[in-house]
Amino acid sequence: MALGGLWHGANWTFVVWGVLHGAYLAAEHLLQPLLRRMPEPVRASPVTRALVVIATFHLTCIAWVFFRAPTIGTAASMVTEMLFPSILQLNISTAATPYVVISAIAVVIALLVKGRGVSERVPGWAWGVTAALMLVVTIVSWGDPNAFIYFRF
Repeated sequence: MALGGLWHGANWTFVVWGVLHGAYLAAEHLLQPLLRRMPEPVRASPVTRALVVIATFHLTCIAWVFFRAPTIGTAASMVTEMLFPSILQLNISTAATPYVVISAIAVVIALLVKGRGVSERVPGWAWGVTAALMLVVTIVSWGDPNAFIYFRF
């Protein structure tokens, strides 16, 4: 994984990104015997599954900071601020805000209708309208195309 990070660029931040992903994979493999000894109802519970998803998401976000940061010091400062913020503020003026709001609404609706067969009863045109609306939101909030990281290589 460290070599995979180095492949992305000649900077120590990419190496750290790869090492972190490798460490996550190693930890997951090392924890398997312990996890298998957990009672099945605990392992399969929605709460456990949600905690695993949340932990995976946050660990991956921490690793991606190193991928994007120009230096190890900058990345370390960003991770420190993520874990121990010096100020708490809500920035709702970003291009991601519509996605966050729509995603939150979708999750709430999905949880409310889970197990009721609603997805089978929704007509095809409704799925199409939903996809079209998401496409419109994506196009309207599209950022600078040069911001895509691989355009720098």
